[in-house]
Amino acid sequence: MMKRAGGHGRSRSLTLQEVRALPIATLARALRGASSTISPEWAADALARKRLGIEILGRAIRGRKPFRRAALYGFVWVKAFKSRDLERIVEILKDQTEDAKVRGQAAEALSGHLRRDLRSRRAQQGHERARAALVAALDDPEPEVRLWSIFALASPENADLLPLLEKLAKDPAQVPGWWTVGQEARWAMNQIRKRSVHLDPSDL
Repeated sequence: MMKRAGGHGRSRSLTLQEVRALPIATLARALRGASSTISPEWAADALARKRLGIEILGRAIRGRKPFRRAALYGFVWVKAFKSRDLERIVEILKDQTEDAKVRGQAAEALSGHLRRDLRSRRAQQGHERARAALVAALDDPEPEVRLWSIFALASPENADLLPLLEKLAKDPAQVPGWWTVGQEARWAMNQIRKRSVHLDPSDL
């Protein structure tokens, strides 16, 4: 599963390993922004590693709770999605009335979850919808959504997307805190062609 560190909050006094060892109730409060020492993102990371924590993250992405972006970040670290959580994340990505940063985080959450070797037909259909939503988002008006959708699709099994990525490689839109959409597209093309495992597209 691809993951990209950076751009997310940190704990002010605890290490990430210490945060992951905290009780679920403490992490749930921190996810809501009620902690002065633990960022919602680090709380989400820790919750993603516990069964009850994943349930909390799932409830957090229902509706438009102010901490939904942090909860979506937690899903980057969830190994296997429940179908209802996958459907909700796809729904957020597709919702153009939603905040672009939230939608971009939804796209990142889908990275690594697009598999074609799923046993159940329901799971296959869910992942097909997720991939279709990401492909559609490559043409989204928001640069942040385009960038993270490119990231989520940057794997060799998506070689059919190379013509689209070649067009996006000329996209000059800058995403604050990261790089241009074009740089991300060029990085993704290298990933698909297995030419590089470099995780920083900023020099492309």
